[in-house]
Amino acid sequence: MMMFQKKKTSGANPRISEDSKNFKETLTSHGLAIFGHRPPDIGGYGETSTSLGIRRKLITILRAKAEMETKLEIVTGLSLGVEMLGAEAAAASGLPYVVILAFEGVDEKWPDSTRARFRELLDGARQITLVGNETPATATAYAKAMGRRDDRIIARCKEAIIVRNAGDKTMKELHGKLDRTFDDGVWVIEPTEGPKF
Repeated sequence: MMMFQKKKTSGANPRISEDSKNFKETLTSHGLAIFGHRPPDIGGYGETSTSLGIRRKLITILRAKAEMETKLEIVTGLSLGVEMLGAEAAAASGLPYVVILAFEGVDEKWPDSTRARFRELLDGARQITLVGNETPATATAYAKAMGRRDDRIIARCKEAIIVRNAGDKTMKELHGKLDRTFDDGVWVIEPTEGPKF
């Protein structure tokens, strides 16, 4: 399990903070959230033509956004799939990104190579925030933890990108929440198609 130092401890890494119930984000930057499908829905694990295409589309959008927003900051939960591609696209575009994790050890059951990439992306993050202190013990607790994480990501942002197959129902609720929160500030990318604005 990857261990994080907490903000409160002496000599702690200033990029890593522990969330609290009364935490209020200071929006000094223009946060752009990136959400989307996990590997099975984007062509599988590892590099695929679909994941490469998604990364290219994300880079194109992020570079265009950076020309309009001087304080652009990418915000990701760094889950497998699109969220990791989002961090990679931010790094490739020379943009800062922030990682908001649901709990410590979210990567514990991942393959070693994927965990290594996860750690590399964490190392490149401007800041890392842990939303919860406990590892969920059940599927229900896991879903709730991820929901709290999503809410924290959304609270930090002013717009979002979601990579989603139009007919897929697993991301329908999140997509609806993004639409309600950001109104016209949601960019939709279908994994096999170009972005829709």
